[in-house]
Amino acid sequence: MENENKELSEREIRQTIMASAVGAAFIGGSATLVFPFLPLYLMELGAAPETVALWNSAVVSGMFIVGALVMPIWGALADRFGKRKMILRSAACLSIAYFMSYFAQNPWELLGARLFQGFSFGFNPVSQALVSEITGSHAGLSIGILLGGRSAGTMLGPFLGGILGALTGLRLPFLISGFVDLLAFLLVFLFVKEPPRKKEVRKKMPLAASLRQLGKNRNFMILMGLMIINQCAMLIINPLIALHVVELTGTTENATLISGMICGTAGVAGAVAGPFWGRCGEKIGFYRTMALSFAGAGLFSGIQFLAPAVFLFGLGQFGFGFFTMGGVTSISGAIPEMISSDEAGSAYGINAAAMNIGNCMGPVLGGGLAHACGSMGPVFLLSFLLQLLSAGYIYVRFIRK
Repeated sequence: MENENKELSEREIRQTIMASAVGAAFIGGSATLVFPFLPLYLMELGAAPETVALWNSAVVSGMFIVGALVMPIWGALADRFGKRKMILRSAACLSIAYFMSYFAQNPWELLGARLFQGFSFGFNPVSQALVSEITGSHAGLSIGILLGGRSAGTMLGPFLGGILGALTGLRLPFLISGFVDLLAFLLVFLFVKEPPRKKEVRKKMPLAASLRQLGKNRNFMILMGLMIINQCAMLIINPLIALHVVELTGTTENATLISGMICGTAGVAGAVAGPFWGRCGEKIGFYRTMALSFAGAGLFSGIQFLAPAVFLFGLGQFGFGFFTMGGVTSISGAIPEMISSDEAGSAYGINAAAMNIGNCMGPVLGGGLAHACGSMGPVFLLSFLLQLLSAGYIYVRFIRK
């Protein structure tokens, strides 16, 4: 990687990218470590069986909603006061949030801890802004490495969480997640470098005005809409995988294990796809890789629906995960092309908020459609249409001149 940042050495740039990627893996792993048994933990805290689904929706969706609201603010503050400081803030606060969850005594206290966890978001988007700033034209590859690290962590988290929950009980994994995020904090503190803040960069327009300026950037806001669609189309399907496995096998026996393994294949695909799509975007352009990613994800949505057996469905999930990661990577890689360098934190904060909005919308649309139609077929069809129509729009808007 050719050094385009004269204020950091080549070694410091590589060190920052790798430390950020490992930190993203720690943050992603700690977040998903407790997912397999969150409803059971709520019951242990006193939630009645008939209300546990409602409580689980509140603690998960509430966290994402708070995160979507605050991440643009944290990104804008990163532009003003330094990205490394905001990354450290996020890691430290996330660690505290998990310790709060460990000490929770009732569902309300856990809800409060999870809302604070959403307030603590910002590690990944500000890390993306930082590596984008220090790598210049190689931002696509560096962001791909960062997203690959995050995907690897989120893939391993549920697997390790299930084992820990079975061996140690449901409370201890929250404590472990807190210490894992402390490790991420130390990793950033010791190894992540940021160029000195220029005096003229510190004197910015007011925070609200900075966000409004990005809101008037039409192409940037189109990318944010595409990010919402990418995440929504992915989360329309993923929460319902276990139900489709039951449809394919005709039995609930081993459905949880099989669906977990299938989700794991998508995680593996995402981990290896990030650097691939980042390098691809640098070579042929991020809009072309974006269109290819959306089209591929749409086709694999159809393949999953048509797959007559679980094994083929799992292969479809692998392809789907590979191409949806391409959507995330190419959108994130295209952002620096349409903003000024002193808006990077704000832009990636809004990008993360868009991801959270899509993450919230997807399960609601997928669950509601499956319930209304009584089958998974329309859910796969909606994902198929969203992705292919988006690919066509990207081609017309950004590629065909």
